[in-house]
Amino acid sequence: MLKTMLYFLIFSSYAFADQKLCSNPDIMIIDSSFDLSENEKVLVCGTKESDQAWKKVPLLQAQYQLNVLLQNAGYLDATFENTGDKLIVKKGKRAETSQLIITGSNGVVEVSKKRKIVGEPMVPQKLDEVKNWIELEAKRQGHACPKIEMRAQAWDYKMFADVEAGPVQSIGEIFRSGYGTLDLEALKRYEAFEPGGQYNVIETEITIDRVMAQGLFQNAYITTICHDDKVDLNFISEVGKPKLLRFSVGASTEEFPFADVWFKNSRLDDRASSFLAQLHASNIRQTLELSSELYVLANSYRTFVGPRLKFERKNERSFESNKGEVGSDIGRAWDISHIRVKGRLGPTLNYLKTVSGQGPDELNYLSWDGSLSAASHSYEAFSRSQFEGWTGDVKYTGQRKKIGSGLNVDRYDIRLKYLYNVNAYAPPLIVIASRFETTFVDTHHRDDPTEITDLPVDLRIFYGGNNNIRGFSRHTLDNEGRGYISSLLAGFEFRLVQVAPYNLEPLLLFDSAKLGTRQYEFISPTFISYGAGLRWVSPFGTLRFSAARGQVWNNSIETSDYPREWVYNISFGEEF
Repeated sequence: MLKTMLYFLIFSSYAFADQKLCSNPDIMIIDSSFDLSENEKVLVCGTKESDQAWKKVPLLQAQYQLNVLLQNAGYLDATFENTGDKLIVKKGKRAETSQLIITGSNGVVEVSKKRKIVGEPMVPQKLDEVKNWIELEAKRQGHACPKIEMRAQAWDYKMFADVEAGPVQSIGEIFRSGYGTLDLEALKRYEAFEPGGQYNVIETEITIDRVMAQGLFQNAYITTICHDDKVDLNFISEVGKPKLLRFSVGASTEEFPFADVWFKNSRLDDRASSFLAQLHASNIRQTLELSSELYVLANSYRTFVGPRLKFERKNERSFESNKGEVGSDIGRAWDISHIRVKGRLGPTLNYLKTVSGQGPDELNYLSWDGSLSAASHSYEAFSRSQFEGWTGDVKYTGQRKKIGSGLNVDRYDIRLKYLYNVNAYAPPLIVIASRFETTFVDTHHRDDPTEITDLPVDLRIFYGGNNNIRGFSRHTLDNEGRGYISSLLAGFEFRLVQVAPYNLEPLLLFDSAKLGTRQYEFISPTFISYGAGLRWVSPFGTLRFSAARGQVWNNSIETSDYPREWVYNISFGEEF
């Protein structure tokens, strides 16, 4: 008893001297609180709800459990005073990693690239984080089965990673199981790797993402079997139901709110031909699309026939239109040099009614439509995080007089988006996102700009909004309702990652554009916008906020009426 009294006198100067860990009055922490979860409280303090083992926990057992919990939280120097009837705890200072040392990596990773370790609490999760990072980098560089041992020193708070990367390996045999009645050759069109190529874990992961997104399997994964300079892949899958129905919702200040309904039959036949129905509804746009990818060509498992039907209503600032189109394409998708490529081309029969706005009231015409899109494997793998890789596409639509149309006109769209992780930090520190776009509408009458209003409204260019110049409201750059036929855009974002609290990512933005009322030419004013915003990746989708101001350089009479103001945008489920 005397010992206990002396102990309390010694530590009576500490603040929070009466902090209790739980309802058990015999356990006390004296140098600040330490929160326990409900389950942890049962392990340390017992529970009144139990009439057996956990009703009362012996102090020695409580001390052991509490010491484990404190160490897991980074308190490596906790001290305990167990008097037999009281347990008094001083958790001490939280240990912070003083240095990360990586040995044996042979250049596979650079310790200077790993952030959020030195100066952070030395806890098991941080050791796992470093191990997972090294393993990912090694497997991206062809080391399929690296060996990594993690350890930490309690006396100087140093963290060590001992790495044995092993040889760079190429893919040997590929074993597949669980694909049911599906044609094995047809499944290969989703694979981002091929036998003989250098192993890259990113390519195995996006292969799994593709087949799962396609709805072919309800479960799939790939394991590795290493043999010297070769690695065999074991592709294990489990066939699920072919019919999928998905609902999603989003919102923005431009489309508030919007909803999407997605129905897919992913296995019309053993070649995994598919049917897709998509419904989009918002205050601005309502769209119903029906399409198929039919792999019916006898000598090809990658080339498809793509019949499609689309109905769309738009209610924009400058016009309101109703459109219906039916067509069919020949398409193909393939992987080359760590890039996913997909192309399609075919005729479309169009019906367009302009309810309000400048342009032909009603049109029926035949057009040819084609697209070629590409994305790097790294962009595909990290599309949710948005910090690495690139994606782009080229689109064409054209029509000819006397071949189902009253006009000769072609429209070309080129888009590129590039994400750069500055200095390749993990996790990223600064991400620079950029996008470049250009559109040209060739009317084949270069000297008569008044022909803009003779074009179908969906061929003309209307700028302003979250998808291009963010400092101007949606479609406010509209050439007095006529639209433009030439555009050039460059947009940038500079984003900070894991610097602000609550996983918020502050960003700066800048956009610049040129527009033209003549084909392949631009008017003298330059439209710019600048501002700032926040990005947050929630468990349910990306939430973004931005505030941007639009300006016009070299202003002229034709752009003098455009507003110069701050535009605020909030969106959920959209990206840059």
